[in-house]
Amino acid sequence: MSLRFKALRSSSNYNKSQFAELMQVDYRTVTNWEKKEGVVPTLNTIASIAKTLHVPTYTVYDCFMNNPDPEPEEKSFEFNKHDFTDGYSK
Repeated sequence: MSLRFKALRSSSNYNKSQFAELMQVDYRTVTNWEKKEGVVPTLNTIASIAKTLHVPTYTVYDCFMNNPDPEPEEKSFEFNKHDFTDGYSK
């Protein structure tokens, strides 16, 4: 999903239904734009989205075209290494 586009839409305080109505598209179209492997809007649509959200066109373009959803960084955990044999005897 284009998480960046979803975040941009959400930060404008529009839910999917409201945004779809403003864009004069079906709710499912917005859902498809937000899917990870979803539809990439045309440049004309990207310009319309930008106008609707009151942001520069390149901001919306970047959401879809320039590495929209980087892979999440793997978190590594290193546990404290203790030697629990000291002081304990059977």
